[in-house]
Amino acid sequence: PCIDKGVDMGVTNDYDGNSRPQGSAPDIGAYEQAATYYVDGSCGSSGNGTTDVCGANGPWKTLTEAVNGVPDNANHTIIVAPGTYTENVSDTRNGVDPGFRHWLAGGAVNINGHFYLQGNYQKLEGFTLSEQNANPSSYYGVIIITKTGTQVLNNTIQNSTHIGISVWPGSSYATVSGNTIKTVIETGMNIFGDNHLIE
Repeated sequence: PCIDKGVDMGVTNDYDGNSRPQGSAPDIGAYEQAATYYVDGSCGSSGNGTTDVCGANGPWKTLTEAVNGVPDNANHTIIVAPGTYTENVSDTRNGVDPGFRHWLAGGAVNINGHFYLQGNYQKLEGFTLSEQNANPSSYYGVIIITKTGTQVLNNTIQNSTHIGISVWPGSSYATVSGNTIKTVIETGMNIFGDNHLIE
Protein backbone atom coordinates (compact mmCIF):
# COMPACT_ATOMS: atom_id res chain seq x y z
CA PRO A 1 0.00 0.00 0.00
CA CYS A 2 3.00 2.36 0.35
CA ILE A 3 4.42 1.89 -3.16
CA ASP A 4 4.05 5.02 -5.35
CA LYS A 5 1.92 6.70 -2.65
CA GLY A 6 4.36 9.35 -1.41
CA VAL A 7 4.70 13.01 -2.27
CA ASP A 8 7.74 14.27 -4.16
CA MET A 9 9.70 16.39 -1.68
CA GLY A 10 12.80 16.62 -3.85
CA VAL A 11 14.57 13.64 -2.22
CA THR A 12 16.35 11.84 -5.05
CA ASN A 13 17.70 8.75 -3.23
CA ASP A 14 16.40 6.33 -0.61
CA TYR A 15 18.29 5.17 2.50
CA ASP A 16 20.26 2.58 0.46
CA GLY A 17 21.14 5.07 -2.27
CA ASN A 18 18.55 3.86 -4.82
CA SER A 19 17.18 6.66 -6.99
CA ARG A 20 13.63 7.74 -6.30
CA PRO A 21 10.99 7.67 -7.48
CA GLN A 22 11.11 4.27 -9.18
CA GLY A 23 7.48 4.43 -10.23
CA SER A 24 4.90 7.15 -10.78
CA ALA A 25 5.60 8.70 -7.35
CA PRO A 26 7.99 8.08 -4.44
CA ASP A 27 7.26 5.23 -2.05
CA ILE A 28 6.33 6.08 1.53
CA GLY A 29 9.20 5.34 3.92
CA ALA A 30 12.99 5.25 3.84
CA TYR A 31 13.28 2.65 1.08
CA GLU A 32 12.20 2.73 -2.57
CA GLN A 33 10.84 -0.58 -3.89
CA ALA A 34 12.97 -1.93 -6.72
CA ALA A 35 11.04 -2.82 -9.85
CA THR A 36 11.03 -5.93 -12.05
CA TYR A 37 11.16 -5.52 -15.83
CA TYR A 38 10.65 -8.09 -18.60
CA VAL A 39 12.04 -9.00 -22.02
CA ASP A 40 10.30 -11.49 -24.32
CA GLY A 41 11.38 -11.78 -27.95
CA SER A 42 8.27 -13.81 -28.84
CA CYS A 43 5.90 -10.85 -28.31
CA GLY A 44 4.55 -9.32 -31.51
CA SER A 45 5.61 -5.81 -30.51
CA SER A 46 7.47 -4.13 -27.67
CA GLY A 47 5.71 -2.78 -24.63
CA ASN A 48 7.16 -0.71 -21.81
CA GLY A 49 8.71 -3.69 -20.01
CA THR A 50 6.61 -3.51 -16.84
CA THR A 51 4.68 -6.80 -17.13
CA ASP A 52 5.38 -10.25 -18.56
CA VAL A 53 2.18 -10.34 -20.67
CA CYS A 54 2.52 -9.17 -24.29
CA GLY A 55 0.85 -5.82 -24.95
CA ALA A 56 1.34 -2.09 -24.40
CA ASN A 57 2.56 -2.65 -20.84
CA GLY A 58 4.23 -5.91 -21.78
CA PRO A 59 7.85 -6.93 -22.24
CA TRP A 60 10.42 -5.37 -24.46
CA LYS A 61 11.35 -7.55 -27.43
CA THR A 62 15.10 -6.98 -27.21
CA LEU A 63 17.79 -6.86 -24.54
CA THR A 64 18.99 -3.51 -25.87
CA GLU A 65 15.57 -1.97 -25.25
CA ALA A 66 15.85 -3.10 -21.63
CA VAL A 67 19.35 -1.62 -21.31
CA ASN A 68 17.96 1.74 -22.41
CA GLY A 69 14.63 1.49 -20.59
CA VAL A 70 15.58 0.37 -17.08
CA PRO A 71 16.64 3.37 -14.94
CA ASP A 72 20.27 3.97 -14.00
CA ASN A 73 21.54 3.99 -10.38
CA ALA A 74 18.86 1.65 -9.11
CA ASN A 75 18.53 -2.02 -8.17
CA HIS A 76 16.11 -3.57 -10.62
CA THR A 77 15.66 -7.10 -11.94
CA ILE A 78 15.33 -7.72 -15.68
CA ILE A 79 13.80 -11.15 -16.36
CA VAL A 80 14.42 -12.46 -19.87
CA ALA A 81 11.92 -14.98 -21.26
CA PRO A 82 13.15 -18.23 -22.87
CA GLY A 83 14.27 -17.97 -26.47
CA THR A 84 17.19 -16.94 -28.64
CA TYR A 85 18.30 -13.31 -28.81
CA THR A 86 20.76 -12.36 -31.55
CA GLU A 87 22.29 -9.10 -30.44
CA ASN A 88 25.34 -7.62 -28.74
CA VAL A 89 24.61 -6.02 -25.38
CA SER A 90 26.59 -3.26 -23.69
CA ASP A 91 25.12 -2.15 -20.37
CA THR A 92 26.77 0.95 -18.87
CA ARG A 93 24.08 1.62 -16.25
CA ASN A 94 24.64 0.96 -12.55
CA GLY A 95 23.14 -0.87 -9.65
CA VAL A 96 23.65 0.47 -6.13
CA ASP A 97 25.55 -1.34 -3.36
CA PRO A 98 24.36 -3.50 -1.58
CA GLY A 99 22.02 -4.49 -4.42
CA PHE A 100 22.37 -5.12 -8.17
CA ARG A 101 21.10 -4.30 -11.61
CA HIS A 102 20.18 -7.95 -12.12
CA TRP A 103 19.86 -9.65 -15.52
CA LEU A 104 18.12 -12.99 -14.88
CA ALA A 105 17.34 -15.73 -17.39
CA GLY A 106 13.74 -16.86 -16.92
CA GLY A 107 14.42 -20.29 -18.46
CA ALA A 108 16.53 -21.44 -21.40
CA VAL A 109 17.82 -18.13 -22.80
CA ASN A 110 20.42 -18.16 -25.58
CA ILE A 111 22.26 -15.00 -26.58
CA ASN A 112 24.08 -15.09 -29.91
CA GLY A 113 26.41 -12.21 -29.18
CA HIS A 114 28.44 -10.69 -26.39
CA PHE A 115 27.29 -9.16 -23.10
CA TYR A 116 29.43 -6.32 -21.78
CA LEU A 117 28.82 -5.41 -18.14
CA GLN A 118 30.22 -1.89 -17.99
CA GLY A 119 28.46 -0.43 -14.96
CA ASN A 120 28.88 -0.93 -11.22
CA TYR A 121 26.95 -3.57 -9.26
CA GLN A 122 25.53 -5.53 -12.15
CA LYS A 123 24.62 -9.22 -12.08
CA LEU A 124 24.26 -11.61 -15.06
CA GLU A 125 22.73 -14.96 -14.15
CA GLY A 126 21.66 -18.13 -15.95
CA PHE A 127 22.29 -17.34 -19.63
CA THR A 128 23.90 -19.29 -22.48
CA LEU A 129 26.09 -17.08 -24.68
CA SER A 130 27.82 -17.79 -27.99
CA GLU A 131 29.84 -15.42 -30.15
CA GLN A 132 31.87 -16.05 -33.29
CA ASN A 133 33.10 -12.54 -34.07
CA ALA A 134 34.59 -11.19 -30.86
CA ASN A 135 36.71 -8.06 -30.94
CA PRO A 136 40.33 -9.12 -31.54
CA SER A 137 41.69 -7.01 -28.67
CA SER A 138 43.26 -9.23 -26.02
CA TYR A 139 40.93 -7.93 -23.28
CA TYR A 140 37.64 -8.70 -25.02
CA GLY A 141 35.48 -11.73 -24.35
CA VAL A 142 31.93 -12.95 -24.70
CA ILE A 143 31.30 -11.49 -21.23
CA ILE A 144 33.38 -8.57 -19.98
CA ILE A 145 33.44 -6.86 -16.59
CA THR A 146 34.92 -3.37 -16.36
CA LYS A 147 33.77 -1.78 -13.07
CA THR A 148 33.07 -2.60 -9.40
CA GLY A 149 30.95 -5.23 -7.67
CA THR A 150 29.72 -7.13 -10.73
CA GLN A 151 28.63 -10.77 -10.48
CA VAL A 152 28.57 -13.34 -13.31
CA LEU A 153 26.81 -16.46 -12.04
CA ASN A 154 25.80 -19.83 -13.50
CA ASN A 155 26.12 -18.92 -17.18
CA THR A 156 27.33 -21.08 -20.08
CA ILE A 157 29.75 -19.52 -22.56
CA GLN A 158 30.38 -21.61 -25.67
CA ASN A 159 31.43 -21.64 -29.33
CA SER A 160 33.51 -18.48 -29.18
CA THR A 161 36.42 -17.50 -31.38
CA HIS A 162 37.90 -15.52 -28.51
CA ILE A 163 37.87 -15.27 -24.66
CA GLY A 164 34.98 -16.61 -22.58
CA ILE A 165 34.97 -14.16 -19.64
CA SER A 166 37.27 -11.14 -19.43
CA VAL A 167 37.61 -9.14 -16.21
CA TRP A 168 39.34 -5.90 -17.14
CA PRO A 169 42.15 -3.94 -15.49
CA GLY A 170 40.72 -1.36 -13.11
CA SER A 171 37.79 -3.58 -12.12
CA SER A 172 37.33 -4.67 -8.51
CA TYR A 173 35.26 -6.92 -6.26
CA ALA A 174 33.81 -9.04 -9.08
CA THR A 175 32.35 -12.48 -8.39
CA VAL A 176 32.60 -15.06 -11.18
CA SER A 177 31.05 -18.32 -9.97
CA GLY A 178 29.35 -21.45 -11.29
CA ASN A 179 29.93 -20.70 -14.98
CA THR A 180 30.66 -23.29 -17.68
CA ILE A 181 33.06 -22.30 -20.47
CA LYS A 182 33.47 -24.68 -23.40
CA THR A 183 34.67 -24.62 -27.00
CA VAL A 184 36.43 -21.27 -26.88
CA ILE A 185 39.38 -20.85 -29.22
CA GLU A 186 41.67 -18.59 -27.19
CA THR A 187 41.24 -18.47 -23.39
CA GLY A 188 38.52 -19.47 -20.98
CA MET A 189 39.04 -16.44 -18.72
CA ASN A 190 41.30 -13.40 -18.51
CA ILE A 191 41.37 -11.92 -15.00
CA PHE A 192 42.79 -8.49 -14.18
CA GLY A 193 41.91 -5.97 -11.46
CA ASP A 194 41.78 -6.76 -7.76
CA ASN A 195 39.78 -8.25 -4.90
CA HIS A 196 37.81 -10.67 -7.11
CA LEU A 197 36.22 -13.96 -6.15
CA ILE A 198 36.66 -16.50 -8.95
CA GLU A 199 35.32 -20.03 -8.37
